[in-house]
Amino acid sequence: MNKSNRQFTKIFLLNMIVYISLTMVHPITPKFINENNLPTFYFGLLQGCLNISTFISAPTFGIICNIYGKKITMLISLIGYTIGQIIFGFFPNNVSVIIARIISGIFIAGYFVSSMAYVSSITPVKLKLKKISYFNASNSIGVILGSLIGGILGINDYKLTFFTQISISLLSIILITILFKDNTPKNKDSKFTLKILNFKDLSKIKKSNKFVYLILLIMILTFLAIQGYASTISYYVEDILNLPTSINGVILGSSGMFTLITNLIIIPIVGKKFNSKSLYMFSILLSGSSILIAMSVTNQYITVIALLIFIITHTLITPTIQTLLLENSTQNQGEILGIQNGFKAIGSFLGSILSGLLFNVWFKLPFIVIGLSLILSFIILKSFKEKSPHH
Repeated sequence: MNKSNRQFTKIFLLNMIVYISLTMVHPITPKFINENNLPTFYFGLLQGCLNISTFISAPTFGIICNIYGKKITMLISLIGYTIGQIIFGFFPNNVSVIIARIISGIFIAGYFVSSMAYVSSITPVKLKLKKISYFNASNSIGVILGSLIGGILGINDYKLTFFTQISISLLSIILITILFKDNTPKNKDSKFTLKILNFKDLSKIKKSNKFVYLILLIMILTFLAIQGYASTISYYVEDILNLPTSINGVILGSSGMFTLITNLIIIPIVGKKFNSKSLYMFSILLSGSSILIAMSVTNQYITVIALLIFIITHTLITPTIQTLLLENSTQNQGEILGIQNGFKAIGSFLGSILSGLLFNVWFKLPFIVIGLSLILSFIILKSFKEKSPHH
């Protein structure tokens, strides 16, 4: 095994463990809200706080990553995230849970930026789509295991899930300290600045690379749809079906399984024949159309088939849009990934908030908005086809 593969194996395993920790609380969040007598709208609000704080901090962590390196950024991020989760799980009230989510969101942005930058820095350009797909597969394995473990542990006492989550987060910190040596280039001449994404950043990107600017804007619609789906499923299982946390964990884990298959099998095969732009456009068109069909027909079998198509094809979206951005950007990887996570967070924030509001109006309405967002993304990107630098 060569050096690059050894490095990738380490970050793959670490990322899997981190995602086990990140997703353990998802199945028990509705129960957590109910048992602590928090308002029902807190489900969307808490996820929204996490996402918007990620948006605010992601560009700053992009700079930290470039100046001080990936390893130290990952360590700082996971330590901060763990502190946020301790407050969230063990000291809950109407105010503290919001503060805790903001803390967790601020710091987890650093892990997202630094881990992806690490993968990109150790991977040759020709292998980026394949390696990023594999890396996202480790996310999926973590989601599967984290959702199942968290849901089962939280059946009787949600605090057991939080205790286990925090223990795994601490294990991740120890593993980074022991196993990782950050030998990627650091920009020591740069000075640390607190950076928040603003319109000047967008203006610079728009002038230097209009295609990357477009992809970043489309990310808002894309992740509005992805987060909207994740939030709506949780609402549906908890509020409509009245099922226990273990079933919620199984449903979330099943989605992770499809994502795993996509990243390990489908993308490496089709990636040889189609570029990342084609795959991304295919995935958003088919997933958007299928969920609209599922919501508009009365035939149960057609609904199930259409939903399965959506679940499978929407798993192509994240790895292909990440690869598309990295392939077309000439900016520093840490900074562009920080900006990317900011736009991703905006979309996720809107998706989580809207899903809660729309679900109270009509449970199908969030799914319809999801489908329309994806199809609109396709139309926007398709209209830019002639101007794109890469075909």
